[in-house]
Amino acid sequence: MQEDFDLESVLTVVTGVNCTNDFEKVIDLFSFIFEDPLISMDKIIFLKNTAKNHILKIHPELKNISFDKDIIFNNGDKGIIFNKWINAQKVRFGDTVTVSVIGEPIIRLEKRSMSLR
Repeated sequence: MQEDFDLESVLTVVTGVNCTNDFEKVIDLFSFIFEDPLISMDKIIFLKNTAKNHILKIHPELKNISFDKDIIFNNGDKGIIFNKWINAQKVRFGDTVTVSVIGEPIIRLEKRSMSLR
C-alpha cells in the first residue's frame, strides 16, 4: 500500500525539523506508515528514526538534502530563508512524495502507449 504525502511532511520526518504549517499532516504520515489510525505523539517520538530510515530506504535521493540550521534559523529573515529552502526542495523533489507502509517498497507503474503497429 502506498500514498502520496506533501513534501513538507516528509521533510519533517527526514530532517527532524518541523517543515509544515499543519503538524496533523505529519501525524497522518506516521499513521499511514505504521498502519495505526490512533497513533500517539509518544509512539511518533519512539518511531521517528524507524520512519526516517524507511523513507530514506524507499527514497534514497532524499539523503542528499542539505539543511543548515545555523543559516536558516540564526538569520534575521529566517522565515523568508526557510520558505526559499522549502521551495527549492519542491523544485528538486516535487510537491508530493509517494510513501509506502513500513517494510513495503514503492511500486511504480510505467504507462505505455496503447498504439497498435
